[in-house]
Amino acid sequence: MTQKAWVDDYGHNISKLNLFLNEGLEKDSVIEQKDSIGVEWETVITAQNTGDETCYKATSIRNKADTTRALYKCEYRRHK
Repeated sequence: MTQKAWVDDYGHNISKLNLFLNEGLEKDSVIEQKDSIGVEWETVITAQNTGDETCYKATSIRNKADTTRALYKCEYRRHK
């Protein structure tokens, strides 16, 4: 149980960092990285545009097997 909680928490933090560090993505992206103990992580970011709104969904995956919960961020275009 402790291991699962650590994976979920770490994966959530990676997803959050990648969402905010990669603002304005126009297409789906996969960001790969290794943590301090050498475990491979992939963050899959998908973008969906609907009119004035662009929503991003980030899901981090550990060792191509353990998927963490998704994190969402939406941006709204302002009219001038």
